[in-house]
Amino acid sequence: GTLRQGVTAGGVGEINMLTDDDLSFGTNDTERARITSAGNVGIGTTDPGTLLQVQGTAPYLTLKNSTSEHTEGGCESKIIFEDHGNNALAQIQASHDGSSDDTKGDFIISTHNGTSLTEAMRIDSSQNVGIGTSDPTSNLEIESSSGDLVFEMDNNASNSANFQIQNGAGNNRVDLVMNALSADTKLTFKGQKIGILDTDPSYTLDVNGTGQVTSNLIVGADLTVDTSTLKVDSSNNRVGIGT
Repeated sequence: GTLRQGVTAGGVGEINMLTDDDLSFGTNDTERARITSAGNVGIGTTDPGTLLQVQGTAPYLTLKNSTSEHTEGGCESKIIFEDHGNNALAQIQASHDGSSDDTKGDFIISTHNGTSLTEAMRIDSSQNVGIGTSDPTSNLEIESSSGDLVFEMDNNASNSANFQIQNGAGNNRVDLVMNALSADTKLTFKGQKIGILDTDPSYTLDVNGTGQVTSNLIVGADLTVDTSTLKVDSSNNRVGIGT
């Protein structure tokens, strides 16, 4: 192959393979990097399959911001994904969390919504995850500024789609808390029992409050109201009041 070294007519320093051959770079008589004739760059490999391929037993990549700043969102490092028109379609960012002189960091993923690059998800220095919020205060916080907020689980196979939360002992327990304006309502699933306004249900369905049925109520066994005020015995179809 033919190698040309020099300065182009535009005043740019040049190292150029004039033939259809690769160009390699090395130290200590060992190849360290290569530019293939197709323009792919390989570090630690002689046959890179993409524009840039880094290969080795510890293929680490470091982006270091040398600015000494401790502002919220400061000292940021970014990977930006652009289209043919130089528009940022998505972005990955690591930056400082808070304004204290410390090493706390955020990890932020942003996408373009057709109008601007907008934050989609954040993991803060407390390892809280926020979707739709830049200040998550719990392990996972999802917010929406408009429209319905939907969490959907689908299983396209023949198996069930289960939502399961376990405690440290591995016991299944799911607590759902729903807020309706200023009043908190609680729906608790615990030990195959459902509690409404009851966080420790004792029966299959335990309701701590007033219920309303606007259609038929079918009971397949005895019906007892307030322990002994009213009782319907399904075995003999007798009704007892106060007994």
